[in-house]
Amino acid sequence: MNQPPYHVSFICSGNICRSPFAEGLLRKIGNDRGWDGLKVSSAGTLGIHDSPCDSVTLALGVERGVNLLAHRSQGIEEEYMASCDLVLGMGVAHVETLREVFPQYADRVFLLGSYPDAALDGEEIPDPIGRDEATFQDVHDAIEVALHPVLHVLGKRFDSSS
Repeated sequence: MNQPPYHVSFICSGNICRSPFAEGLLRKIGNDRGWDGLKVSSAGTLGIHDSPCDSVTLALGVERGVNLLAHRSQGIEEEYMASCDLVLGMGVAHVETLREVFPQYADRVFLLGSYPDAALDGEEIPDPIGRDEATFQDVHDAIEVALHPVLHVLGKRFDSSS
C-alpha cells in the first residue's frame, strides 16, 4: 500500500538561483524530518536546460547545509506539471504564466509568499541574478521564511502518517 510521493515543485525564471535553493532547502528539511514520501524538484519558466546553479547560490547553499552541486536547470512541460501535487512560484508572473499555459493544473499553482492562500497578494521572492552576495543572502532568508506555511501544511501530511 505504498502511496506515490507527494511532489512539490518550486518555479522561478531560469531555475538557477531561487527555485533550486528552495528545492534543496525543502529536500534537506524533509530528509531531516523523515518525510520519506516527499519528492521535491524545481524548474524555470524560461526553459533553460542543463545549466548548473549560479555560483553564489551554490556557495551560500553550502553554508546552509544545502548541496546543489548536482542541480541542472530544466524548463516546464505538461508532463512535468502533471507530476506535481504542489507548484510554488517565486513571483506573480510565474504563477500567472503557469495558470494560463496549464489551466488544467491551476489549482496546484500558488505564489510561495501567499501559500496556502491562492491569492497573489503575498510577497514575491525577488530575482538575485547579477546582484551582490548580500542580495542573494536576503533572497535565501526570504525563501526560508516563506517556507514556514509550506512546512506547516506538509507537517500535517507527513507527521501524522508516521
